[in-house]
Amino acid sequence: MIHSTFGVPFFVSNIDSKKIKFKKENFKKTEEWISKTVSSFNFKNTLTEDSEKYLLKKIIENLDELYKKPYEIRIESIWTNKYLNKDYQEPHIHPGSVYSFIIYKKVGKSKSYFVSPYQDLIISYQVADIFEETKRIECKDNQMIIFPSFVKHGVSASSNNETIAGNLIFKFKKI
Repeated sequence: MIHSTFGVPFFVSNIDSKKIKFKKENFKKTEEWISKTVSSFNFKNTLTEDSEKYLLKKIIENLDELYKKPYEIRIESIWTNKYLNKDYQEPHIHPGSVYSFIIYKKVGKSKSYFVSPYQDLIISYQVADIFEETKRIECKDNQMIIFPSFVKHGVSASSNNETIAGNLIFKFKKI
């Protein structure tokens, strides 16, 4: 019998990225990133009311597969990343939120990768041929992945790709 210990949930689903519309969105090259990705990350972006309802509905459909207790969820932040010419994202986490998401708007095939929390141990014990240091979860246009914000992740070099990313606040309702 196999037990999954310390399992980390990832959710992948289809989504109509054309339904995600911003009221206002600004872009610039993000100075604090090593990469030169053009992003709306540093701005207070807001979705149209219909877009926010649609996105929350899609997120809840995913989370309901795992959580049976009543919970509250809200979008803490949302932004767009445009990978123009071999742009990338260095490995990072999203502190201050519980879940994060990526919507693959125009990618063909996703370039996102996720880093094992045991990567340092895997390397030091020289067992990379047995345990994965990184994992790619294949996604394509009009798909979304939701994952815990503490999972380190990045994006391999890509050109002419666009994603929408965001952070979620999640907590169980007090009964």
